[in-house]
Amino acid sequence: MSVAKKVWRSEAFRVAVTLALVFLAVQGAWMLMKAVLRTEVPLAYVPSRSMEPTLRVGDLVVIEGVKPQEISLGDILVFYVPGHYGEDSYRIVHRVVTVVHMDGTLGFETKGDNNPSSDLYRWGYIPASHVIGVVRYRIPYVGYLAIKLREPLGILIVALLILIFVVTEFTGSNKEKRKEKRLDKGFLIGFI
Repeated sequence: MSVAKKVWRSEAFRVAVTLALVFLAVQGAWMLMKAVLRTEVPLAYVPSRSMEPTLRVGDLVVIEGVKPQEISLGDILVFYVPGHYGEDSYRIVHRVVTVVHMDGTLGFETKGDNNPSSDLYRWGYIPASHVIGVVRYRIPYVGYLAIKLREPLGILIVALLILIFVVTEFTGSNKEKRKEKRLDKGFLIGFI
């Protein structure tokens, strides 16, 4: 049997192709959501209790990119504040309580539904350039997975699962080959 046929028929190759196809499908779905929802970040999870009872920790929100002029009082924005929690892309999910014109563009005062006061004292007005989009839908609990995967234990668990999967695939296929060889020898011995 040629090397190409052996590779094609190997379990490891089939697993690699399957994983590659799953990866491409997920990337394709992500790109499609970005195009349809007109935003670079079409999904985000709710990381805190600041928007309760409207949104809860672990909810996944679907975000639509909109023009700043389309943002109204009461809309729930997803935006970032550079340097917040040491990250330049940390996403915040809060409601618009005031819209202002500032230096030829729009700015937004926001507030978490569960917070006693607005975010104006912390961040000032949020410039339109920091707005990712407006929350359109909420999917309960699905965001917990993303929250847990960001924690060290979650990363460790995923790494261990991948390692176990890879080791099992390779040791399992080797055991099957050894078993097939024993069966072939037994088959030949029966005819001798």
